[in-house]
Amino acid sequence: MIEKIRIKAETLEDLEVISSLLQDALFKVSDMTYLPGNLRFAFVANRFRWEAEVLRDQKPKKKVYQRVRSGLRFEGVLEAKYRNLTLADKSLVLSLLSITGQKKKGDYILVLTFSGGIAIRLLAETLEVYLEDITGPWGTKNLPEHPVA
Repeated sequence: MIEKIRIKAETLEDLEVISSLLQDALFKVSDMTYLPGNLRFAFVANRFRWEAEVLRDQKPKKKVYQRVRSGLRFEGVLEAKYRNLTLADKSLVLSLLSITGQKKKGDYILVLTFSGGIAIRLLAETLEVYLEDITGPWGTKNLPEHPVA
């Protein structure tokens, strides 16, 4: 049985774990939302399962990796700012590279960095981040690649 991930980050170290699990997650702009009245920023993404065992197809003996649909939400978000991102382009697919954070004057600055120079900066009054797998995994033959500069 494949275990679904369900974790909460309350420290910057916890956030590093979530960042590693979400590296190369893919989602459309239409799959994310910022709800200022609820102090929440969230998205649903196709997460690459880096933690999963690599399987092999019998014919033609290719590696099979896995993705799973996952939800991520940040609570206590006071502000969301976007760099190189037009929210009106709902079909744009974002590829998450990392999530970093730092504490500054009692608040947290969280930065989601995407390929193509896109970034989202969240100002949060607390560090409360939830990651949860929503579906079971499915196979993919595509391993994410990062060109060396």
